[in-house]
Amino acid sequence: LSVAFSPDGKTLVAGDWYGNILWWNSDGTLINTTSEHRNAVGNLIFSPNGQTLASGSWDNTIKLWNLDGTVIRTLDGHPSGTLAIAFSADGQRLVSGGEDDLVRIWQLSANFLTVLRGHRASVWSVKLSPDGKTAISSSSDGTIKRWNTNGQIWQTLPSSHGEVWTVDSSPDGQTIVAANDDGSLTLWNRDGKLMRTVNAHSKTAFDVTFSPTGAEIASVGWDGTIKLWHQDGRLIQSLEKSRQSKDRLSDRLNAVAFSPDNQWLATVGQDEIIRLWHRNASGQFTPQPQLK
Repeated sequence: LSVAFSPDGKTLVAGDWYGNILWWNSDGTLINTTSEHRNAVGNLIFSPNGQTLASGSWDNTIKLWNLDGTVIRTLDGHPSGTLAIAFSADGQRLVSGGEDDLVRIWQLSANFLTVLRGHRASVWSVKLSPDGKTAISSSSDGTIKRWNTNGQIWQTLPSSHGEVWTVDSSPDGQTIVAANDDGSLTLWNRDGKLMRTVNAHSKTAFDVTFSPTGAEIASVGWDGTIKLWHQDGRLIQSLEKSRQSKDRLSDRLNAVAFSPDNQWLATVGQDEIIRLWHRNASGQFTPQPQLK
């Protein structure tokens, strides 16, 4: 359901539908399984210094973890489910979104919480801009909102593409990309001007992320494909997971992540299989995953 690399690239974590977090080292060896959540783990992210893992769960909570798998702290997140979490660049703040239509910004050291109200449906994705001055959220109400850190909306980016499942900001903060329910990606500049719409997937585009350099965008969809894009919307490469059964639900891919060194791409989907794709000498990812 969710997947993340540690900043040093030595650890890969994934969350499942049952509340478990699985921890692997870089060669694919399972090193730990933690089972503190009571429902699906929909979002995972490491702090920028790599010392803390945050997990958001449909059991309403956010948990902060040491790297040995012990819980440091539990935050009462969002009633009916915490769907999205993200750290600030300095690791001092955590932003979250959930089924209660709210965005919350947690000041971790001061134990202070700011609640952001404005969405009219579940908040599925949140990010903080690289400079930490802007929070970005996307929702099944079909909008992307940009907030200042005092909790005020300063821009709403409307969409005509249905639910906006995921939003990401480029490393330089100049571009926003969103994954939409109709399978499209939308790209906006930092001023909120729509630059282009990409017809990316034949079914829902559920996750999208920039590469560490910002030169590439990876998207995954419920059509079972992984696609790599230039920022101008040109397709670089298309990958496809192997079909495991005739059950079309098992084709769905829910999450994608680049490794920090930009050499690996991790995907996870409805079939609960983690796939790792490695770049070849030409810079493209091999057609078949190297590890499953």
